[in-house]
Amino acid sequence: MEYTATEKAAVIATCRKWKHPMAVEKAFHLLNEGDTILDYGCGKHMTLMYKLGDMGYDAEGHDLSLFYWHGRKVLSSRYDVVIASNVLNVQPDNKRGIEVLEELEGLARHLIIFNYPNSPRKWKAPAWWVRHLASWVMRDWNLSHMYYGSGTLTVATRGTNLLRKGREK
Repeated sequence: MEYTATEKAAVIATCRKWKHPMAVEKAFHLLNEGDTILDYGCGKHMTLMYKLGDMGYDAEGHDLSLFYWHGRKVLSSRYDVVIASNVLNVQPDNKRGIEVLEELEGLARHLIIFNYPNSPRKWKAPAWWVRHLASWVMRDWNLSHMYYGSGTLTVATRGTNLLRKGREK
């Protein structure tokens, strides 16, 4: 997926250092020992990626602001789990949102965790529309949505895997 220079600058400008637990952490109980994890949209601070590493997971990060660091290597691999925290909400429109969902699906083997917070939002789509698009793009996945104080958390598992700790690989 290629962004225009303006789109890329706008997405990178949303990067901030998180000091509080992130919404996607509500699904960490679904992670298994030995999972390879991609923090898609990790931001220049790589907060979640480092946290996952400290928890003993093999975690890598990808972000537009770090493209020079990982290049396309990260996006040409597949991961057991792909996490996208505060990524969809900073996309400029439906086209980019769908491209991100397609990329997440292509990168993940078993589990995708993403959120769509109420704020900040560059993509002005309502949460129900994002859930609908995710169901359409990830039609071979089981999707579960959870509402939290400031948005929607979505967990997608591939095939017949159920949303439970100890999902089979």
